[in-house]
Amino acid sequence: MGFINLFLGAECFLKVKNGQLIVKEDAETFPVEDINCVVLDNLRTVVTTYTLNQLIAAGATVILCDEKHTPSNVVLPYQGYYKRLSVLELQHNLSKPRKKRLWQQIVKQKLEGQADCLRFFGNTQAAEKLQKLALAVVSNDADNKEAEGARIYFPALFGGGFTRGEDN
Repeated sequence: MGFINLFLGAECFLKVKNGQLIVKEDAETFPVEDINCVVLDNLRTVVTTYTLNQLIAAGATVILCDEKHTPSNVVLPYQGYYKRLSVLELQHNLSKPRKKRLWQQIVKQKLEGQADCLRFFGNTQAAEKLQKLALAVVSNDADNKEAEGARIYFPALFGGGFTRGEDN
């Protein structure tokens, strides 16, 4: 299973040659067997069927986005999908306390990432609030700090009138 996740937002041409995925716009290359996922977020990106088949044969997932930059299609390997299934089974079979602790870590990391993003854009006051929330996350986020953080993060990043239901 690969470990490289590519997000391609600019118009480009993808091809595979000698086991390397070549992104023509940037002239970058990536070993196909190391690719986990490719997100194509530009409607003018060109991908050959051969390239898609090579990515899929290597076990990569290809996600296509629409004009609103929302994922609209997922291309998954038809054969050999058992590796991902075994990972899902392992996750499913975790004990409840372990799942709750993992969810706690996920929420904590999410809040810390949001704080870093706000710091990057110069909003240190809201970033500090999110950092404090991250420290207060308990097992399974029983106090719902994730939702509390969303009420801080989105208005701080996009402005007070922002709603997540907007179609933009």
